[in-house]
Amino acid sequence: MVDKLTIRDVDERDLAILKAAAKDQGTSLNRYVSNVLHEQALREHHRRLFAAVAEQERDIEPFDSAAEVRSMRDEKDADDAATSSHA
Repeated sequence: MVDKLTIRDVDERDLAILKAAAKDQGTSLNRYVSNVLHEQALREHHRRLFAAVAEQERDIEPFDSAAEVRSMRDEKDADDAATSSHA
């Protein structure tokens, strides 16, 4: 279902700019403004999503992947050294 939206008290200059932009894109003012609102709604959705993720990440301890890789390499080097000394 698509709801209707009425916008009151739009500045005349703003309206003229929006009408010109719609005309430049070969679309109606209604379609143009609907697209602008949709894009803004998506930005707001993403902002809220990122904020929720950031909030969750506050509870997660930082992970140092470089240190983990170094540790794995050191362990492999030690295993390789032990294997070659037994040979």
